[in-house]
Amino acid sequence: MTVLRARHAAHLAAGGVLVVAAEAMALPVAFVLAAFLTRELGPSGYGLFVLASALVAWIEWTVGSMLSRAIVREASAAGHDTRVASAALQLNLLVGAAAASILWLGAPSVGWLVGEPALVSPLRLLSLDIPMFAATMAHRSLLIGAGEYRSRAVLPVVRWLARLALVVAFVASGWSLTGAIAGCLLASLGELIAARIAIRPRLFNRPGAMLGRLLGDALPFLALGLTLRLFDRIDLLMFKALGGSIAEAGVYGAAQNVAMSLSVISVAVPPLLLATLTRLNASGDRRAAAAIASDALRFVAWLLPLAGIAYGAGPQIATWLFGPAFESGGSLLGPLIVTAIAQIAVAVVIMTLSAAGTPNAFLGPAVAMLGCAVAAGATLIPRYGAAGAAGGTCAVALAGAAWALRLARSRAAVSPPLTAVVRSVLAAAAAAGVCRIAAPALPLAVSLGLGAAAAALVLQITGELRVSDLRRLPMWTGVPAPLGEVES
Repeated sequence: MTVLRARHAAHLAAGGVLVVAAEAMALPVAFVLAAFLTRELGPSGYGLFVLASALVAWIEWTVGSMLSRAIVREASAAGHDTRVASAALQLNLLVGAAAASILWLGAPSVGWLVGEPALVSPLRLLSLDIPMFAATMAHRSLLIGAGEYRSRAVLPVVRWLARLALVVAFVASGWSLTGAIAGCLLASLGELIAARIAIRPRLFNRPGAMLGRLLGDALPFLALGLTLRLFDRIDLLMFKALGGSIAEAGVYGAAQNVAMSLSVISVAVPPLLLATLTRLNASGDRRAAAAIASDALRFVAWLLPLAGIAYGAGPQIATWLFGPAFESGGSLLGPLIVTAIAQIAVAVVIMTLSAAGTPNAFLGPAVAMLGCAVAAGATLIPRYGAAGAAGGTCAVALAGAAWALRLARSRAAVSPPLTAVVRSVLAAAAAAGVCRIAAPALPLAVSLGLGAAAAALVLQITGELRVSDLRRLPMWTGVPAPLGEVES
């Protein structure tokens, strides 16, 4: 490996750990907020909050996934061209405002579709978050494209700390569901202000042909982004539409939020991976790009023991987090976490394919995944309820991840880490068995610790987890310098 290639890998790893650490603020904050809101709002009130948040998040991340990859690619290649920054901000604001307007007008129809008229008001309030989120995503993408990972890492810290303080304060003051939504909106505004401090693209600068170029680069991601983001929450929406009560949707949504906490990895790492692989491919070093992508997929496989722990101690985890009323959601944690891990693998592959010049190679499989998820839900939910929704989506997500690995091999010469997957599955099974035995008799913290220790032991015995591998993890690379220093 050349010195420059090693520096690219180290910059990606160190930047990744910074951004993941910052996005990981979502984990404790989300758990605390979920525990607080489930008790304050109850299953029905929390169900409304989860449904409204899921729909708005789908729109926001669709806009984000469509535009952010294009912005990162253009910003990585354009250097300090201010036209890219202005075009990115203008396009994000335009699309975000249009999406918010459509949701505001269509909220009554959405409420009718899911059989919940009370959903209209929360949806309309949360629609105000969409243009703020879109503008913030433009700033995030520009920072990543410029290699300014430290500044990028600050933004989620601002958002999550502000959300925790404001939501708790407003709800405790008696504002109930409206207070929770108001806290989320003000937290998003705070993150946008922090983003403007970090980088200031001009809103009214003339972007020239760059706006059309950026839009043209983003359009190939549109169908893919729409499809994958809808897949994220299709199980919850179908469960409610096919007869689940708002309280049952609240229980399902609480379990899904625990699983989706892993999304901090898919939010933080893939865009950084895209920026690094784009530069390596542009320089002709495709072998290094393939090696880095393969390592990223291997690290994703190491998440599987978390699913084993959830299978073994799910009811105890749900009861501890959300209260006895949500204990039934514990059995859903295992399949939902497997689904989340499979989606992280898909996200890594999509960024790898995008950097290799085939951004829409996964569009066909993504459409097939969504269609199969709808078919599985329609078949399984009426018979098995929430378990059918979670199990069906999990099976489809695993099939999609296998398809993605095949594409990564054929289109980008990335070797799938099959050995790591098998060893991680064995570790997950060991963790599940230990937690299943220990959780009913021991304190939850002790049970989880024993499960984690069992998984680590299996990984060590099978040779998957070695000291040399640990040294390759991001934490060993330190804090990344700006990219200009890396390439100098």
